[in-house]
Amino acid sequence: MSRIFVLLSGENSTLPKAEVKAVLEAEGYAYRVIESQKRFLRLEAPEAAGTMLGTRSSYCRFCLIELVTCEAEVNEVEHAITTAPFERYISPQESFAVRLRSIQGGEMRHGSSKLEGKLGKFILDSAKGLRVDLNNPDHLFLGVVLGHRFIFGPVVGEVGGKGFAARLPRKKPFYHPSSLQPKLARCMVNLSRASKGRLVLDPFCGTGTILIEAGLMGIEAMGIDLQRRMVQGAEKNIAYYDVEGIHLIRADSLSPPVKEIDFVATDPPYGGVSSTLGVPASELLKRFLAVAHDVLATDGYLCMAFPASMNLSDTAGDLGFKTVERHKVYIHRSLTREIAVFRQV
Repeated sequence: MSRIFVLLSGENSTLPKAEVKAVLEAEGYAYRVIESQKRFLRLEAPEAAGTMLGTRSSYCRFCLIELVTCEAEVNEVEHAITTAPFERYISPQESFAVRLRSIQGGEMRHGSSKLEGKLGKFILDSAKGLRVDLNNPDHLFLGVVLGHRFIFGPVVGEVGGKGFAARLPRKKPFYHPSSLQPKLARCMVNLSRASKGRLVLDPFCGTGTILIEAGLMGIEAMGIDLQRRMVQGAEKNIAYYDVEGIHLIRADSLSPPVKEIDFVATDPPYGGVSSTLGVPASELLKRFLAVAHDVLATDGYLCMAFPASMNLSDTAGDLGFKTVERHKVYIHRSLTREIAVFRQV
């Protein structure tokens, strides 16, 4: 077990932390939260967990292994790095870069302007053949100044924004205004605890955003939609991003042709720009919850988005679901989504 520092996105107050924990649970990593603050988590977990968070999460900015943790004072840092096992994380002939970042008003005392160079020189001298590459390094070492503390180590997981930007709703060949943002869609797949080798279902797949994010994580996914044009549009989007392991079915989500599904992640239609085909939105979602209860396997998870004003968590409880977590996501003046996770018990 190692100590892992996870910097979180500030896009939502609760989803980033919940997503980190859900990914670790989905992948079967044992972990312990050492410290939890608004923008970061410090964990005790296997090092591979940090790498996994970098490949799966949407609201995690980066994960680094804590090789150095000390007071944010230059002399303290210079002393602490002498015992750090940098050789475990970089090999001869590889390149690296060192960067510093301040969080929550963190500030180094005494000579911080030269600290980045000192850290880089220490790593450079730790083994023959190493080289500095500030533009495209093989390894990035990051120092985080956090209040009066300094944390330093290799970045083992990093989430870039370019991939998500390329998958925004209007960048897709088939567009619909009700489409989820890709970050939220990926987070919902993660909150469902879906994992490789098992199937996640989106019974209201629409343009296929949830399916695409699942497939890009290597998770097999099935999408259902009653409207032919939505199924065809989802198929076009999936092909555009060259995502494999996705199955599409045109069917009624209230009579799905599947049983014993382990994971469901979905954003059902609830009026406005998304059609409910004449069924009142609240009635449609309540009927779907009853169907989901029959479709989900024992211990299965359902992650579902709906208008916060509907308060469907009570309905889910009456059906026998256990509410695992609830999150609010402000969309615009007339819509705040609730992202709820229910478990079949």
